[in-house]
Amino acid sequence: MPQRPALMLPDVRATLDFGAALGACLPTPPPALFLFGGLGAGKTTLVRGLVESLPGGEDSEPASPSFNICNLYPTTPPCAHYDLYRLADAGADESSLEELAEHLALGRDLVVIEWPEYLPAALRGCDHLEISIVQAGEGREILLTSRGEQAKIAVHALASLGHFQMSWTDRTHG
Repeated sequence: MPQRPALMLPDVRATLDFGAALGACLPTPPPALFLFGGLGAGKTTLVRGLVESLPGGEDSEPASPSFNICNLYPTTPPCAHYDLYRLADAGADESSLEELAEHLALGRDLVVIEWPEYLPAALRGCDHLEISIVQAGEGREILLTSRGEQAKIAVHALASLGHFQMSWTDRTHG
């Protein structure tokens, strides 16, 4: 099993800071970001740090797009933030999935997907960075898995920042 980077984020501020650092490390074009984690794990907090750090994001108010499936933020690059949780029981909303497929196919916008486990298999083959988040006491443990060249570039750039103590593990979050 390949080694993947892991890091601990002790609190909400560290989660916001990690999101901002990730925003600074994204190559052009950016990989899609697949955010795994249970309810309350910190996925939307990470997105808030990411979006607010991007040019144009200072006036955005990132929030979970649970009810409308997608929030678009006028950042550079433009950010499409999807939350697929509602698709778990209701089945796929065709128009939302068509829009998502188009965003992924174009590959120029930053696409962030919460609950990617509900993403149809046909849409999972894009270059993406999997970010698994689990609560660990008051903080969060993050595991990163690169699925493509752009994702690898982002992970190496994050590691070179030195802002976060990264370790390497062969563990996975269940």
